[in-house]
Amino acid sequence: MAELRFLLLALLMPNLAGAQVGTKHGTVVVLNITDDKLIVAADSLAIPDFGKPDYSYCKIITFSHQIVFAGVGSQAYIKAGPSDLVAGWSAKEILRQVIESEPNSPAGKRHIQAISGRWAAALLPNFQSEYLWHPQDVIKLAEQGKGTLSGGIFAEAGDGAIYMSVAIITLNQNWLVPMSWSVGDGIGDCWTCGEEQAGKICAGGQTAITGEFCTGSTERAKGQEGKLTYGPNLLNLGWDRYSLLALRLADLTAAYDRTQTVGGDIDVVELDKNGHIRWLARKVNCPDNEN
Repeated sequence: MAELRFLLLALLMPNLAGAQVGTKHGTVVVLNITDDKLIVAADSLAIPDFGKPDYSYCKIITFSHQIVFAGVGSQAYIKAGPSDLVAGWSAKEILRQVIESEPNSPAGKRHIQAISGRWAAALLPNFQSEYLWHPQDVIKLAEQGKGTLSGGIFAEAGDGAIYMSVAIITLNQNWLVPMSWSVGDGIGDCWTCGEEQAGKICAGGQTAITGEFCTGSTERAKGQEGKLTYGPNLLNLGWDRYSLLALRLADLTAAYDRTQTVGGDIDVVELDKNGHIRWLARKVNCPDNEN
């Protein structure tokens, strides 16, 4: 049986994408990483610089029932008009082209790093073009992303293991070559969060609330007997505790975050080490498969 491959990008910071440079998406993404699987939960709020907030944004996307994609940082540019000298682009479409160019490559750490690197390398010229014609807009993006313009987490399951890689595009005006891309293993802010079997919770975007409740650093986070509590609406879902924990932490962030950049329904997807993917929660407007 042919080995299934999976790819996941999880948002690591407020997402800045949309109809023009400067459009921003607030976000929280929670990852529960266990010995056997990876669970990803993400909110649905996108906040453009102009226009109304969108509470139906799809931050977790799948391709060919094998790939899950969620953008990080700036993810798209649509020409402002015929006089705009910057060509439109979509990080999702660039990723689609990268993946389709290697349909039969075996899964593994080297492969996932190659995919994430090729994606970042293909995305970089678009930011260089924007920086040439709209430098102040790109500088603003970098300031909001603490130096990062775009990036994401990649995860691939095969041979009974989950492999992960992180790719980012950064801007530093003090460097001789101000814009560059890199690939590494860092996932974001992580905590044990009371997990067993060497499990850990990692979060991207607005991470403060997840950290607060994982560490029990405040009275409201301690709950009954110092543990997270789950209402009947969550317990009645019938999910295992790992998936419930990811959902609960994302939901708590939407409830308590004061940046007003997190909200809407929480989508949840599960990837196990044997290469099976399962949607646990998905908005009706978000397809389970892009192609």
